[in-house]
Amino acid sequence: MIEKIECSIDASLNDIFSDFQFPDFIKLSFLRSNESYSKENNYSVLVLNDKNFPLNSNKRFRSEESFDVIAYYRSSDNNQGDIVDACKVLLEICNAPGVLSFEQIEALTKIGILIYNVNCKNIQYASYDLNLHNEYLKSGVSMEKSDTISIEPFGYVVVGAKEYANLPTNICANYDVKVHMFCRGIMLSSGPQIDPGYRGALLALLFNASSKQFDMEQYKGYEFATIQFFTLSSPSKKRYSGNNLLKISLGQYIRQYADEAMSKKVATIITLKDATDSLGNKVKKIDTRIGVQDTKLASHDTSIANLEGKHTKWMIIVTCIIGLTAILYAAIATFSDNSKIYDLGVYIGTSQEKINSANNMIHDLELRTKKLKEDQYTYKSKVQNLQKQLEIIDLKFKKKVSENGTVEKKGSSYTDVS
Repeated sequence: MIEKIECSIDASLNDIFSDFQFPDFIKLSFLRSNESYSKENNYSVLVLNDKNFPLNSNKRFRSEESFDVIAYYRSSDNNQGDIVDACKVLLEICNAPGVLSFEQIEALTKIGILIYNVNCKNIQYASYDLNLHNEYLKSGVSMEKSDTISIEPFGYVVVGAKEYANLPTNICANYDVKVHMFCRGIMLSSGPQIDPGYRGALLALLFNASSKQFDMEQYKGYEFATIQFFTLSSPSKKRYSGNNLLKISLGQYIRQYADEAMSKKVATIITLKDATDSLGNKVKKIDTRIGVQDTKLASHDTSIANLEGKHTKWMIIVTCIIGLTAILYAAIATFSDNSKIYDLGVYIGTSQEKINSANNMIHDLELRTKKLKEDQYTYKSKVQNLQKQLEIIDLKFKKKVSENGTVEKKGSSYTDVS
């Protein structure tokens, strides 16, 4: 049976606690960050100044791993009584193990024990609701950040909590998905338990077993899992000391597995994704160029039609002039005197000049029409060449896919379905 709690306080907090009278069951001492600590037989607590040594930073107290519990004191939020209340609960659960209650969770989390970065409103009757962080791993491929995290039908994401675990050596924990998510087909997978002494990120894989997309709005404080705490029958001499100790972000935790177990698969998927994006961009550029050529061809077709219309109009005019000239000659020969014939000859000469000018214009229109038709043929050849390039790119991509995976084409883009 444990009768006393050894409470060592960060020396930077000396001014706050030096004159405070602690109860007899707390054995008080002050410890500097570079001092070593020799643990006695009693249950030990280290109270750190959260301003100097927050859990979610790289700053560490030299002897913190020698203690059973590490607490975090915030001058803006805590007082000396919070330390006393927490020590009282720790003494209580050491001597009467079980599932932690609302009051016990509340007293411990006030100074960062069990859960660091706590939201007091999330404490339940005998558990705590974890808030969703905005960082997540999508389908085992890419790390992303978003205020809304979506899980596609039959897809999955790896997510983390905003809170961090900070478990004493005599407390373990486990967590599972909230009921409202379970009823909508969301399943949670994590380790069998959080080991005593673990400090760091709380992660989970969420799988969508339904046929509908599931959205979680992180910015609204989305609660995705419930965690329970269990006291061991006695403090464990062997605490968690694995590779994930004090890793506080999803990226830090996942990277080692992505590098070892998924590196080849992920690299192949990323390569195919990059190739798909590159091909999609090339296809878009070619489509744009074909569209420009089609617009030019349409413009030329309109110009040719206009010129042909003008050509027909001038041919009618010339024909009419020639007809009128013939009628005039016949009339002159029959009815007119020499002076009138002379005047008419002058008029006819002027008409002939107009006819020659009209013929020149017709010839010019014929040359322009011929040039436009040549341009039209050139643009059609360019479009055919672009289409051939597109076919070559498509064949190369299909060959690459046959070597690396299966890709399904959707319009001008490709999607990995392997």
